[in-house]
Amino acid sequence: MAEPVKVVVRPYGIHNFERSVADFDVRRVTGAPIDAPVIIDLSGVTFVRPSMLVLLRAFAELMLRGDASRGIAARRLLIHAPKSRSVRNYLLGMNLFGPGQGPQPLLPEAANAHHLPLRALTTSDETEYIAGHLKKIVIDTLRGHAAAEDLQRIGAAIGTTLGELLENFRKHSESERRGFACAQFYPPGVYRDEGRGRRFRRGMVDIAVADTGIGIRRSLGAVPSLARRMREGANPCELATRFGVTSKPGEHGGYGLWVSRRLCERSAGAFKLASGGSTFASSRRGSGKSGGLPRSLEWPGTFVAMRLTLSGGLDVARIYDELPPHPLLQE
Repeated sequence: MAEPVKVVVRPYGIHNFERSVADFDVRRVTGAPIDAPVIIDLSGVTFVRPSMLVLLRAFAELMLRGDASRGIAARRLLIHAPKSRSVRNYLLGMNLFGPGQGPQPLLPEAANAHHLPLRALTTSDETEYIAGHLKKIVIDTLRGHAAAEDLQRIGAAIGTTLGELLENFRKHSESERRGFACAQFYPPGVYRDEGRGRRFRRGMVDIAVADTGIGIRRSLGAVPSLARRMREGANPCELATRFGVTSKPGEHGGYGLWVSRRLCERSAGAFKLASGGSTFASSRRGSGKSGGLPRSLEWPGTFVAMRLTLSGGLDVARIYDELPPHPLLQE
């Protein structure tokens, strides 16, 4: 048997997608002999973010199942577990090694946490369940920061927005590859940041979704006007966050990513979208930054991460007031 290929996983957060995909180097793994097993080395992981979890789960499924359309053969996976017992228990509680479908029991360490363990996006009912769970996390976090009528309005907006976002992943991938979603609420408190000493963290919710489907460029490319924009140099990820842009006009409103981005910006959070060799990031200032990845590190699918900082409330009405009168997409 050929020598194993080791994938060393490091605990990067929402802003470090580029470093994460450098760890999950699909080309390096698939370039190894077919009989070479893949070792996923989690031994050095000391903390876990949802963004890392969805990428790791999507990558692991791609390796286990393979993808005939891309010439990726299925491989055997070996796991080196984290040295930290609390991290091991957290990964178990977040369904990293489980099916990610249906009700999952939580370990005692995670029983009181506001979180969504990894779930596979397989059916409309499943995406509706996940959107409802995510809405509950956000609303529970906002209690005490908003009036009851505001909470109801925020809940409806969050549920609709996240529902469309998740359906995008389920329908637009157009492949047998499943998407995965998870989330975690982090309460406010003081923590130690290496090199910067003690810092205060406001309460926030991290939400992440990833798949290894056809990606944004190919999906949007099915619409002639969007294909033309991309040929003229438009960044596919930035384009996808514009209001009204969708690969399925008439079926989707084209506002899932637009509103998701604005929710992050207006809550002083962060937004990250990546697909293939393209990336787009936006922060509290609302100024987006488009970027690219070298061909060797392209992510074979789509990834989105949202950070909502909710300690100061969330003005959803303002976001919907900003909706353009007409979609940007004109056929």
